[in-house]
Amino acid sequence: MSPNPPPAGPVGMAILYLIRHGDTTRYKIGRTNDVARRLKELATGNPVPLRVIKTWEAPAVAGFEHLVHAHFDQHGCRVRASQATEYFVIEDEADGVQTIDALHAEHLASI
Repeated sequence: MSPNPPPAGPVGMAILYLIRHGDTTRYKIGRTNDVARRLKELATGNPVPLRVIKTWEAPAVAGFEHLVHAHFDQHGCRVRASQATEYFVIEDEADGVQTIDALHAEHLASI
């Protein structure tokens, strides 16, 4: 594996991640081609420990990410620090993972 794989194209496989922000109910939902690298980037200068809860591999991951963000937006979960934030408040981690699992299945079925 090369140290800097090229970004996935619109139909390429990439990874959606759910990362917990310390012991809070804040989670980052984003996409990457390299979870370890992304976790290191997010941890730089951040005094709060971050932990990867789960990852999902998907083709057209940008569409999957949009689907997940839209779902949590509809439920008022987005942290409103800025319009571009990918942090969401998820009160029940297991329920959040289950929800993303269902959205993942929906995304895969739609491709």
